[in-house]
Amino acid sequence: MYDDTELPNREQGPSVGNWPPLPRKPSTEAGNSDVYEAFNEQDDYGSISYAKEELKAEAQPPDPDIKADTDAAVFSELRKLNLSSAQESFDPSTVSLMIHELNSSLITELQILEERINERSEATNKNVNEQLFRLEKKMNSSLQDLKGTSNRCVPLPWKEFQGHHYYFSEFEEQWGKAKELCVLANAHLLVINNQQEQDFVISQISTAVWLGLSDIATEGTWSWVDGSPVAETFWGNGEPNNSHDEDCVVLYKEKNWNDIACHRKVRFVCEKI
Repeated sequence: MYDDTELPNREQGPSVGNWPPLPRKPSTEAGNSDVYEAFNEQDDYGSISYAKEELKAEAQPPDPDIKADTDAAVFSELRKLNLSSAQESFDPSTVSLMIHELNSSLITELQILEERINERSEATNKNVNEQLFRLEKKMNSSLQDLKGTSNRCVPLPWKEFQGHHYYFSEFEEQWGKAKELCVLANAHLLVINNQQEQDFVISQISTAVWLGLSDIATEGTWSWVDGSPVAETFWGNGEPNNSHDEDCVVLYKEKNWNDIACHRKVRFVCEKI
């Protein structure tokens, strides 16, 4: 029952935890046969140690048949769990019903959207028609007012002097615009031919008025709008001076002429025979 191999000391190998050590081999010498029987639990078991080589138990490889059976059983259980979970979360037989419900829902939403678009379109068309109706009504009213005004139109207040007729404006315009307005009235801007004519005009005005005189065509060469020659002039002191591009002429209440910029707005006088 005893191994003949001598036990190594503590420095030769690690202690084997809490395993109870084997009792020391009884001595074979005479007179020591009762050593084993005298060994008891009070002896120092912790002083016994084993060699590293004896502690290394060879790992035996598992039986291939047992491993295969175990793997098959595990995979079988996993497959059952997966199929059970899939069947609980999704039933293939309901696919057709789900598609039908989704299709119906989409059709309903599209119908609602189409109805809303039609309602907005009708409201827009109604609004446009109402605006067109109001605009047409306003235009008809304006045409009626225009016809009434034309029927009540009063001729321009022309004033006669020495066979010529003069219209004195109550509003201001630029020289070019005033010239056009006189042409529309079959007249031209005021042309002063003598002192008597100028005195008449001055008696009728309260502020400066445009004359039909300018050097727009050629700088420094003054000409009347009707093409008549410039015979007698009534320039103020130091005029014309062409300061700040002054190409058009005004008549002041003070009985003198002055050249000023044509874009300025001044009252005017139209003249016709």
